[in-house]
Amino acid sequence: MIKAPDQPRAITLDPLEAILHVSTEPGENHLYPNAIRFRVNEAREGLSWESSDPGVAAADPDGTVRAVAAGTMVLTVRLKGAAAATATVAVKAGGRADVVLR
Repeated sequence: MIKAPDQPRAITLDPLEAILHVSTEPGENHLYPNAIRFRVNEAREGLSWESSDPGVAAADPDGTVRAVAAGTMVLTVRLKGAAAATATVAVKAGGRADVVLR
């Protein structure tokens, strides 16, 4: 009997979209959060996190995304043996951080 190849596990990311804000005034960052930690349905070990544009928002190894400059980026998380998942992060100048759950 021929065994069918294993299908990659699904990986999900939460939230799928986020809006962060980056400081436009000196000292403003201490007033408003400018980062979010994304959640996944898998254990955090063995995950790789990648920002499509680290100049807009940087992805830390633990899934925390930190605003750098105004713009939009795509966060990709990968797990060996699993399909990748993505989320869109928009960074706006000034103001406070809003998380949009979809």
